[in-house]
Parts: sequence; structure tokens; C-alpha cells
Amino acid sequence: MLANALVCPDLESIQKNLSNVSFYFDTPLLLNLLDVQGRYERDAMRELIQLVKKLKGKTCVFSHTIDEIRNVLQGVMKNIRKPTATGAVIREIRKHKVKRSDLILLLEELDGRISENGISVASRRFFRIKYIKIYHKKSIPYMPAEEKHAHDRNIIR
Repeated sequence: MLANALVCPDLESIQKNLSNVSFYFDTPLLLNLLDVQGRYERDAMRELIQLVKKLKGKTCVFSHTIDEIRNVLQGVMKNIRKPTATGAVIREIRKHKVKRSDLILLLEELDGRISENGISVASRRFFRIKYIKIYHKKSIPYMPAEEKHAHDRNIIR
């Protein structure tokens, strides 16, 4: 959906609007960028990043997403030799004969590979604080997750 919105015939008219927009990429998209789910997926992700940059948008990732990627890659490293292990990442890695040593190297270079593609890392805490301030400024009721969960539990009881 995002790619379709960006690849529209009238890109120049929306350029001003995207200069204040941050695009947060999730684990599957970054795995595509890191070329562990296939070359076509990697190329599509690179093209998406170029489009966002061309439109002056900011490309970002949460720090917990990077942790998630590390966990995925470590899980693949542990299970790649198990014939019963399945999943899109394992299938692609086997298909392209990626070695365990390549995955170790990828894990070591992960932060650099993300930043060299112009993606900045944001902490979840910063994001939460920023939006709590916006909620308060606009008088939108905000309830922290812990309070919300306690509230929901009390309603069910």
C-alpha cells in the first residue's frame, strides 16, 4: 500500500507533505533490505527507500525492531541445519546457499548496514514521550499501556 501511494503520477505535488513524515520500517521489510528473503525483495525495498528519500521523507526503525531482527537471524543460525526447520527466511537462505558464517557477519554488521541505507534508529521511549506530549497538547485522553491493561482487566471482572 505504501509503495502504491508513493508511486503515483503526481509525486511533485505531495513532496512538501512528506518532508515532515517519518516512515518506520518493520522487521519483514528490513529482512528484505538485508537480502535474506530474496533479491527481488531486496531490490524492492531499496527502491522504496529511494522513493521516500526522493520525496524528502525520513526512514526510521525502532531499536526494538533491530533486536527482533537479531533474534530472527540468531534463530535461523540455530536451526538452519535442521531439516524440519521451515520459514520464509530459512527457505531463502537455503535456496541461496547462505552459510552460517555469512549470518554471523550480517549480525556483526547489522547496525552499519541499516545506517548505510539512511535509516535512523529511534527508541520506543522517545516515540512514546513525543506522542504523549502531542496527546496532552491537543487534550486527547491518553492512558499508558499498564493502566489501560489494568482498566481492561477490571472491566472483564
